[in-house]
Amino acid sequence: MATTIEQTIDFSGVSPSRLFDLYMDPKEHAAATGGPVEIEPTVGGRFAALGGLRGRYLAIEPSHLIVQTWRAKVWRDDDPDSVLVLMFTGTETGARVHLVQANVPKGVHQTIDDGWRQHYWAKWETYLASS
Repeated sequence: MATTIEQTIDFSGVSPSRLFDLYMDPKEHAAATGGPVEIEPTVGGRFAALGGLRGRYLAIEPSHLIVQTWRAKVWRDDDPDSVLVLMFTGTETGARVHLVQANVPKGVHQTIDDGWRQHYWAKWETYLASS
């Protein structure tokens, strides 16, 4: 059975385009997360991150929206890819990322949910504060 992860994270003092670029720029993505990344930033392009995540870009709306197929190498071969949607919007004090990740295998739901918080949002806060 598959599940859905939904998270909303606010970042102070940055724009939606800054967060979008942080995710899409391979050098910044790697610097912010501390892990290897490969990004082909076009619809149909591939990505790989943190030594075990991979997928393809389904839609890109610069500064606003990223849609990807997404899977972790620890998933079973018969687990379908999940679909990741990242939406970037402005707030009064900065920007917000709204994440929806559908079709996450139930057995890894908590690991993936925690992974976003640990490997992305917490590290982005630190990276953005230092840059």
